Parts: sequence; structure tokens; C-alpha cells
Amino acid sequence: MTSWKEWMGDTYYERDDIHPMETNEIDENNSFNESNYFFDDTSPFETDIHPMDTNETYENESLNESRYFFDDTSPFKTNKVFNSRQELMDWVQNMANTLGYVIVIKNSKHNFNVVFQCDRGEGHPYPRRLTEYECRIVEDLLKKNVKPKDILSALKNLNPKNVSTLKTIYNADEKLRRREREGKTQMQGVMEFLDQNGYVYYSRANVLTNKLEDLFFAHPRSLEIWRAFPHVLLMDATYKTNKYGMPLLEIVGVTPTNMTFSIAFVYMHEEKQSNYVWALDYLKSVMEGCMLPRVIVTDREMALMNAYTIIFPDAKGLLCRWHINNNIMKKCKSCWDVLYTSWTMLVNSETKEAYNKNLAQVEKTTNNYPDAFSYLNKTWLTPHKEKFVSAWTDKFLNFGNHTTNRAESQHAKLKRYVETSRSDIAKSLKRIADVVESQYTEYERSKEFGFVYENCGCQVRTSYGLPCAHEQAIFVKKGHCVPLHSVDKFWKKLDLLECNSLEDDKLGCAVEVNMFNAHYEKQSTDRWLIMPVTSFLIANKYNVILIFLSKDSPSTCFPPWLGPQDISTHRVVVIALVRGDHYVNVDLHGGYPMPTILPLWRHNRSSQSAGWETVYAARLNSYISPFATHNNCNNSTVIISDN
Repeated sequence: MTSWKEWMGDTYYERDDIHPMETNEIDENNSFNESNYFFDDTSPFETDIHPMDTNETYENESLNESRYFFDDTSPFKTNKVFNSRQELMDWVQNMANTLGYVIVIKNSKHNFNVVFQCDRGEGHPYPRRLTEYECRIVEDLLKKNVKPKDILSALKNLNPKNVSTLKTIYNADEKLRRREREGKTQMQGVMEFLDQNGYVYYSRANVLTNKLEDLFFAHPRSLEIWRAFPHVLLMDATYKTNKYGMPLLEIVGVTPTNMTFSIAFVYMHEEKQSNYVWALDYLKSVMEGCMLPRVIVTDREMALMNAYTIIFPDAKGLLCRWHINNNIMKKCKSCWDVLYTSWTMLVNSETKEAYNKNLAQVEKTTNNYPDAFSYLNKTWLTPHKEKFVSAWTDKFLNFGNHTTNRAESQHAKLKRYVETSRSDIAKSLKRIADVVESQYTEYERSKEFGFVYENCGCQVRTSYGLPCAHEQAIFVKKGHCVPLHSVDKFWKKLDLLECNSLEDDKLGCAVEVNMFNAHYEKQSTDRWLIMPVTSFLIANKYNVILIFLSKDSPSTCFPPWLGPQDISTHRVVVIALVRGDHYVNVDLHGGYPMPTILPLWRHNRSSQSAGWETVYAARLNSYISPFATHNNCNNSTVIISDN
């Protein structure tokens, strides 16, 4: 009897390596010379082969009193008796399959030893192959950003006999991406993805190598939200989102409901002022006439700070207090514990006098740490105190934004989607798109009454005596204003009269109305709106068509300096005089007629604006005054209501 060590020398094998098994080759008559074989070992693949005699015989096979069976404590242990060499081989392979391997014949000689090995020796991962149904499940879960380990767990829950590994899932992911690219290069795939999903994007490449250097992109839904809420801009770069090591600048906004949303993203090959200027210039261009941000919060990235000063010169710049504290804590480790309190008081100083007092306290606290005070003064206070100390930052609107923590939280959310720093740009883009889609869904849901009602803790009501979120949602849903009785008496009393109960004092506006009436009666009528002369001024200022309806002098006035071809949208404003002293705005629909052209317009218009009469000739000619006496006059042509 030969052991594995004697047969293989000093070579030892792990489970994933080659494990040979030895047996006698059968002859052409499928018979063995008085020998039976079984395995006796503690490993599924390492074993000694023991001959064993038996007197049992079988029909149709002349085995000369010999057969094979296993006797082992490993998974290959069995009492089954095999009728042939092939049956033994089939059984071994089936058993290996259940363990996640395939047994194959490495080499064989007739009437001599047969050497087996596991599939990993030659790369035949047959049991780990996914079925067609499992492939569809994996693809669906990958598109939904489910992590590979969770996909593998789901497969094993569906099929306990599944022996796939994480590598199987990664291979399926790569196969899916190759199929989606359809032979395109990565950048072709990126640009196609941006086009198909309606992104606003701009890119630039190196003029020598033609390699991508900067890529600005913004989802149309993100821009829709930002154009509605452009007041606050928070910017911060994050790293380890792609295998190329390109920093990702994330630009974030805030809604009045305190929701943070991503506006745009910029992949940059380096963080220089020119890169930031390029990115912010395109960010400004997508506003399409909407107001620009009033507050911008960043960390102390000088290139970024200089860039936004160039592109958004009217915006107030703030420095992130969280980043400042982190930097000071690292630089002043030896004294941070004693410095923290006085530094916090300095940052929160409400006036310049308080700031000077607290600064003296900080200097006193750091008497034994002169380098620390020098660092605070030269790095932060002297050049930047106006950007983070309350005495200055509270003098303009900042809507409570003193840090870029909102951007940091968006970084964390994004990295949960991206999962790995080895992603390519195409995969990272898809993950970013998922983040943007989720935030739009979150924003839409935040406006729903049920969501507001369920998530309102009523703290504003219980602590401040003011209508909380769910109460306000009720008022909005019903179309009501906030009633005074929903506001606690504390907020409605300014006089020094004794307060004897929680009941509201009798409130009214009679005094204010009387004051208004008295002031109104004193006004001279020489400054009142004089129509139709003022029509000319309105049409000239706003480039609109102004129609004035009255009993005595109805008229139409066109823009005096621009022709119909110069204005893309022809806007019509209709003002009517009611009861001789009351002007109202009137909405006219359809192909309504237009009154006679104002003579003042005819006398003062430019030659360029002459085309208005031609364009609207049919309407001008069809006008019949509703106040004139005509048998065929339709009194419903123009209706002027006091309402």
C-alpha cells in the first residue's frame, strides 16, 4: 500500500490545487484481477488506495470477484458498490460538483494509473455557472445597485445548491457592461449615456494626448430644483470615486424644507483655479436668466475661493467651520483641549466688540503655545474672519449654512452607490444618476401631505407655540392662510397691559384702515395713472402689446422700437377702466379683436416697428366697440367685470 507522501514525494497540496487519484486501469473486458478499491482518508481528494477481496459477483460483468467501494470519513465516504470504473468516475464527479468543483482526468494510460484533478487546476468552473434565470436576476439586481455580496446571498437563498462565488457576480457585471458598450470606447459610452439621459454637459481634453481632463455634467432635474432654489451654493471635492484618481467636485444646494440636493458634478484632472473657473463658468451658464447664488460655502481651497469670486462676484463667501476646527485640531493638538472653549466663543462672537474681547481670551489661553496663536491669527483670523465669525456672517443672509457638511453627506451617499474606488467613469456616472433620481423622488415626496404629517415631530408647536410642519401642510392643502389663533399669545403682544389670561385680546385693523383712508383722501389726482398715454410707456419699457379698454378711448399700443420679428414671444397685457376710476387686468382668450392703434404710437414709432400693423391687421379691422350702438353688435364680445 502506497501513501500519498511516498507517491508524491515532499509535495503537499491545498484543496484548490491538483489532487491526483490513482486506480488500476480495467482491461477491455471490464474485469479486474482479484482486487477491489476504496478510499480511506480525511481529505476529499488525498487518499490511500487499499485493495480488498470479495466473493460477490454480478451479472453481465466478469469482475473476477472484484469491485470498487469507498470507506472514508470525508464527503466522499460511501458504502455504495460500483459496478465499473466509469460508474466510480461519475460518482466522484457528481460528489465534487455538490462541493463546488469539477473532477477531470488529468492524464490516463491504458491498463495503468489514472490521474484526476479538480477543475481549478485547469479552469473549468462548471458548477459556478449561472443559469439563464439566474443571469436575469443578477443583471436586474446589478442595475438596481445591489451589492455583489448581497446578490450572491440572494442567489443562494433562491437555490441552496448554488455554488457561485463573488467572482461569478463580478464576471457577470463585467459581461453586462461589455454588452452595453457594444464595442464602443469608454468615453463614447460616457457621452452616449449623457446624451440619452438629457444631461447638460461640457468637456475638454488635452490638446496633445486628446485624453479627457475635465467633465462638467448636471442632470436636468437637478437644474430644475436649483433654478427654483438658487440662493445657497455649497461646494466640496471628494476623492476615490474612480480608478483614474480624478477629483470629483460636487456642487450642492438647499431647499427651504432643509433638503440637500446635488446640482452638478465636475471631474477634474487637477484642482487649479483655471479648472474651477472653467467649471463655475459653465455652472453659471445653465441658470438661463435665473438669479445667481447669494451665499457660497466652501473649505479653505484658495483656488476654488478665487474662482467663485470671479464668476459670482456678488455672492457672499463663507468658510466651513467644521473644516476650520478640524484643521486647527490637527495643527494644535497639544493645546486643543484648553483652546476649544475660548475658540468656540470667538467664532460665535455676535459683535465686533465681543470678538475683540474673546480674541484677547484666546491669546491669553495660548500664552504657553505661541506657535498655536500665530497659526490661528495668520491662517484664519486676519485673512478670513469675515467668512466664518458670527459678528460678520450674521450681517447678511446665510440661511443657517455655516459648514459644507451637507456636501460631505452627499459625498457619503454617493460613495455608498459607487461602492469602490476602482470604478471607471462610465460606471460612476450611472451611480451618480441613481443618486440624482433618488433625490428628485425624495423632493417630490417631501411635498406630499402624508409624508409631512408622518414626519412632523410637532416640536415647533410644543416648544414655540407656532404652527408646525403638519399644521402648515393642512392650511396649504385647504388653501387657507395661517390663522392668528394658531399662534400663541406670546408672539402677539407688545404692549405693557396686564396679561390676565391666555385668551387673545380683541384684534382688528380698523385703526390701520382709517389711517389708510385718511392718507388716500389727501393724495392729489395729478399723479394717478393716466390712460391711454401710459400705455405707450408700458409698451416701451416691457416690450409688450398693451390693449386699453374703456368706453371713450380704447386703444392698442405696440412696442415702439422693436418689430414683431425682434420679439420671440408676443405678450399681450389688457387693462380696462371700470366706473371711470378703477383699473383692472383683463384676460382675453382666442383670436379676440384689437382696438384702434394709439395715435401716440403712430407718431413716435420707429420704422422697424411698422410691421406690427401688418401682423395684427385682421384683428385690428375686426374690432367693434362694445359700447357703440350697432344692430349686429354682440355684447358678449368683451366682458369687463368688477371682480
